[in-house]
Amino acid sequence: MTSSFPRNQKGLFHLNADMILTIYSLFAVIHLASSLTVEIPLPTYEFARGGNGTIPCNFKPQKADNPSIIISWTANPDNPEDSDIDILTYYYYSSAAPELDITDGYTNRASLQVDIAKGSANLMLSSLTSKDSRVHQCDVKIPKDTQGKQSDTTNVVVLVAPSKPICVVQGKAEFYQNINLTCRSEEGMPVPTYKWQSYDVSNNPRQNPPKATDVNGVLSLYNISTETSGYYICTSANKIGSASCNLTLAVMPYSMNIGSTAGIIGGCLVGLLLLIVIIVCCCRRCRKKDLSEEYTMGSAEDGEYTDKEPQELEAHQDKRLNSKADGNDEHDDRYDDRPDRDDRQGRPVNRQYDADRYDDRRSDYDDRRSDRYDDRRSDRDRYDDRRSDYDDRRSDRYDDRRSDRYDDRRSDRDRYDDRRGDRYDDRRDRYGQPDDRSRSPNVPANKPTRA
Repeated sequence: MTSSFPRNQKGLFHLNADMILTIYSLFAVIHLASSLTVEIPLPTYEFARGGNGTIPCNFKPQKADNPSIIISWTANPDNPEDSDIDILTYYYYSSAAPELDITDGYTNRASLQVDIAKGSANLMLSSLTSKDSRVHQCDVKIPKDTQGKQSDTTNVVVLVAPSKPICVVQGKAEFYQNINLTCRSEEGMPVPTYKWQSYDVSNNPRQNPPKATDVNGVLSLYNISTETSGYYICTSANKIGSASCNLTLAVMPYSMNIGSTAGIIGGCLVGLLLLIVIIVCCCRRCRKKDLSEEYTMGSAEDGEYTDKEPQELEAHQDKRLNSKADGNDEHDDRYDDRPDRDDRQGRPVNRQYDADRYDDRRSDYDDRRSDRYDDRRSDRDRYDDRRSDYDDRRSDRYDDRRSDRYDDRRSDRDRYDDRRGDRYDDRRDRYGQPDDRSRSPNVPANKPTRA
């Protein structure tokens, strides 16, 4: 019996390690349940921009009755190095009325829904903006109840509907080219997703080309053709709302490029204009040259030769022919008197051959000039003949008309004289007066007589 006692004592004081750990945990739970506990039910709360939101905060004190309680809400700053942003603070006293202190940045936007008996202190925010997307913290302080969990945090996310996206075509919409259709919204929380929908030219929905890719708002089209033309609509959406944009894609051949076509047409017009100007200038120059040659060949300013010029030309030609026949050509003498000079290649020059060739050319020129003068003179003779015929016809017509008018007037005068004579004779017979016409006119006394 004595031998068994030590064995019982040894079993009582040498407990298992697992039992010790379990007992310790039980004592910790009992101690935690008897201290302050603050809890926010969800780790994240989402609200729409411009709307209202409520963030719950529950607390359980160690004792049911406490003389004072301080409840405060704060928000984390954008920069972690800055201090927390105070939203509001609530002071509860059992012997006095509670007080609520709200900071200037949240005036008329933040309020507290508190119930001490139930242990709730809910934060209510209105007119939410994107700046309210922060980590919010609820703190509860009770005197002589500092053990346990005195605060808890939650993440507030303000959701923003996507703004109207912007659709843009990147690249040239021409045959066999690769282009991208981009779609992007400036705003949107959470980040919106994008989807492209294609329609043909008859506004019928269709599938995107097999090789096309639609990734993060970028629709890539490869080796495009006329079948790629149509309408494309991009939709940007998140859990709050959606927005869309559309564009019209018209794939054209390279030859229908407006800019290139306009450049080619403009170049052709400029080239044509320059060609016309050059042609006009050449024509005017040729015309001036012809007029100059005609004037040099002997034409006067009025286009006619004078009588003196042909005579001088004939006299000069006769004199030249006579001198050449006699072998006394002054020009040949002067030409032959010049010293013989070699040409550039060092060969001697035949002066007599050059002189003969010059005379032949001069003779041909004189013949042509004489023939042209004869032709013009014959034209002038024809003009004179025509003018003479015209003058003769005009003179004959004038004489005939003048003779007829003169005879008519003379016959009228004879009739007038006959009528006058008859009236005068009648008057003389009636009054018995002598004929005054037979008497000589009276001559004044002081008028001298003719010698």
